[in-house]
Amino acid sequence: QMRVMDGFEATKIIRNSSTSNKSLPIVAITANVSEEDKEHSFQVGMSLFLSKPINKRTIENALSQFLNINIH
Repeated sequence: QMRVMDGFEATKIIRNSSTSNKSLPIVAITANVSEEDKEHSFQVGMSLFLSKPINKRTIENALSQFLNINIH
């Protein structure tokens, strides 16, 4: 629910802007937890879907997944 565009539209633009952005991690962090929203997130090219509220451990796990490091 951003002012100019939503996360779905932003993801589409990022994914289509250059070849190097095809593998850029994009994480949805949202309070909208329906299966439709989750599926739509992946359809537009998001890499991961996290539902609010999130905690430090969830963020650490997401970062370690994309950075291939152990944060713990």
